[in-house]
Amino acid sequence: MTLGSGFRTESMPGAEGLVDYDAPTMRTRILVSILALGALGACKTTTEHAPPVARTDGATAAVDGNAAIPDEGILEEGRELTRQFYEREFDALWDRMAAQMVEALGSKEELAKFRGQIDVQLGSETEVLDEKVVPTGPFRAYVRKASFSNVGVPVVVQWTLDSEGKIAGFFVRPAQ
Repeated sequence: MTLGSGFRTESMPGAEGLVDYDAPTMRTRILVSILALGALGACKTTTEHAPPVARTDGATAAVDGNAAIPDEGILEEGRELTRQFYEREFDALWDRMAAQMVEALGSKEELAKFRGQIDVQLGSETEVLDEKVVPTGPFRAYVRKASFSNVGVPVVVQWTLDSEGKIAGFFVRPAQ
């Protein structure tokens, strides 16, 4: 069975009994993932002045060759967005969503449904394995690899932020 989050349960040790997404949520989930990946894929990934870097040492990362964003600040933003998602603070998250994310999700209730499905399918996060910032053009992605209680494979939680700090993409998927 393939889950809406991209998980193939037959290939996941410990994933027996996970439920599949319903059709409307599946469409939303796919659209959110496409927006996140499309936004990153549409951006120039190298510049003449300074190539994008992924760092976790708190240094400053060059984005688009002319703007510098402290990685530690982005890490903190990503951690806070993840905490808000886990703790179901959907109003705060909704207020940070870019217009295309609001359109893709449709409502805070859809975001809440997705959170509920994460609980059922993945369980709770048990350990952060890695986290980093990946600048790509005007976007910055907080990428968190973590272990969850109901599955035996690492999972990636990614928040993509636009130049104004709005959430331009978000997904939860198995680590590759």
